[in-house]
Amino acid sequence: YAPKGVDGREGYPPIRSPLVAVTGLRQTGRTENSVALAWRAGRAGTRGYNVYLNAGQNCTTTKYHQNTSVWGETTAKIDGLSPAISYTVKVTAINEDGVEGPAASIKAVTAP
Repeated sequence: YAPKGVDGREGYPPIRSPLVAVTGLRQTGRTENSVALAWRAGRAGTRGYNVYLNAGQNCTTTKYHQNTSVWGETTAKIDGLSPAISYTVKVTAINEDGVEGPAASIKAVTAP
């Protein structure tokens, strides 16, 4: 990488692969301290997925942290959660250039 231009961004290669949106995001299971998720692959060539989670009912929906990355699968299990809490989960697909596409989100609820 050789920075070019006023802000150094001209040295990066342009994004060539289309951004991929996750579809069909759904909760497939739950326990008192975990939720299981599944979704459909956006298209062939998707490298992987990032799974983001908010901190429960006391957290605004804009404060997410990356919980995990998934490679080669369209499922994830999030552990270490509190019982009977609704969490907002977002999943993004990563294209061939390593760029995240738009997020799909759902409310996932742990068992009481």
